[in-house]
Amino acid sequence: MKRFAPYIFPLVVVLIVFFLVFRWYSNRAQMTPDVGEGISIENLSEEELKNAISGVGDYATVQLEDVAPSETPSNSMMEGSDTPALTGVVRYEIDGDRVKMSVIGQAGDPNASYYVWLQPNGATSPKQAFMLEMNKGGLVGSGALSVDQLPLDVLVTKGDTLGDSMQNVVLRGRVEAKAAE
Repeated sequence: MKRFAPYIFPLVVVLIVFFLVFRWYSNRAQMTPDVGEGISIENLSEEELKNAISGVGDYATVQLEDVAPSETPSNSMMEGSDTPALTGVVRYEIDGDRVKMSVIGQAGDPNASYYVWLQPNGATSPKQAFMLEMNKGGLVGSGALSVDQLPLDVLVTKGDTLGDSMQNVVLRGRVEAKAAE
């Protein structure tokens, strides 16, 4: 027995190591795959993109119209570049005496800064409201204002100024009081 005593402890350690390696190897196949493994990502079609922007809920939606002059034959491209023109919507709801609104934009120049301006009916000039920030859903900005200011024009500019005779305005829309109620 004394001859085998020095080999018993290392043999037990080796058996434990083999048991742990076998257990690790058999459990490795049963693990859940990493996030995103086996998922294919597709680009959305125009119809799917429109539905995704519209979302759900009791929000009124106003499509923003492109007002930037385009000299290319394709109206969806910005002049002199391969970058698609900015598109966007205003989603809003009336909550008591406040109008909560979000402006959501897609595409456009990723390096440019876009600002939202609001011009209530009867005002002489628009006031800068907020900046659109790049988010997972595109360019997004939100704010709230009094119901008394409806109807109002929503202007989106490229850069933080309106420019001479509103030359920096790229999108325009009108939020009506009747449509929101």
